[in-house]
Amino acid sequence: MSEEIFTEHDPQSVNTVAIKSLPSISEEDKFKCVTHDLGNIIHALSNTCNFAKLPDISLLTKVHLLSIKDDVDKIQKYFETNRDLAAEKYNSAILENILDYSKVELSIINQHPIIDDTKDEYGLLKKLVNQKEALREELADIPQFMNLDEYPVKKEKIDLVKAIPTFIDNIRSDIHHREHHLRVIPNEKPVECEIDVTLTEKILENFIFNSIKYTNPRKEPNIVISCGQIDGHTKISVTDFGIGISAKNLEKLKKIKPGKETRFAKDVAEGSGFGLYNSIAYALKMGAYIEIHSEGEGRGTTCSIVF
Repeated sequence: MSEEIFTEHDPQSVNTVAIKSLPSISEEDKFKCVTHDLGNIIHALSNTCNFAKLPDISLLTKVHLLSIKDDVDKIQKYFETNRDLAAEKYNSAILENILDYSKVELSIINQHPIIDDTKDEYGLLKKLVNQKEALREELADIPQFMNLDEYPVKKEKIDLVKAIPTFIDNIRSDIHHREHHLRVIPNEKPVECEIDVTLTEKILENFIFNSIKYTNPRKEPNIVISCGQIDGHTKISVTDFGIGISAKNLEKLKKIKPGKETRFAKDVAEGSGFGLYNSIAYALKMGAYIEIHSEGEGRGTTCSIVF
């Protein structure tokens, strides 16, 4: 199975795109992109909480929505007030204050977990969970996105066969509900490569989180991680069997921009889009690139780092 996953993707195929460059972006454009996306997620969270006003919502769901509504409204008010202060010009201090405040409020919101007995409104509550997760991702991805140029790359030669299981164990701690769905394909021989360990782990984390996000929540993602060497290149791949990407949308990735432009699944559009953009930037910093393969919608996706 290792060989099949690793070698089946023809880089010249319309089902595969290799992203080897990123357009330059100014600090002000970065700030506009960040505030636009962050504002959308916070607004979506607030709208979801407003479902508590509907008369046919069950009591348990109503209680849950109301329990976090005040905190969501606080984030929205704080964000909108401070965004107005920095509307004309990028202001890193104001952005940092927004992020710090949102992290505290999100922590409070997450103290109210979904109650198992509220299955009558499964879709609504799943949306709420996705939006909370999207806000968490956004708060983690934005500082990295704003400071991509400042990271000092530290490459070292390691055996990926030994390193990847350690990477995955670190990632598992953040995905308790899906951790048993990750499977690392074993290799009989070492796969040595010069990488920045921190950046590589961040890229794999983004690939795995996306695999979980873009899989039907009632299905197992069955995420497979593999590595190998072929034609002078070393590749680490994350394969899932989720919603996949159409050839048309794969083509769009050749001109990828940060934020909403990297979100193609409208019904699962709680992600920020910064994670994939960051991952591409991290790979380029290491002298590598990102390759994305999908046989089409509903047929899963393989995301790879190619060294």
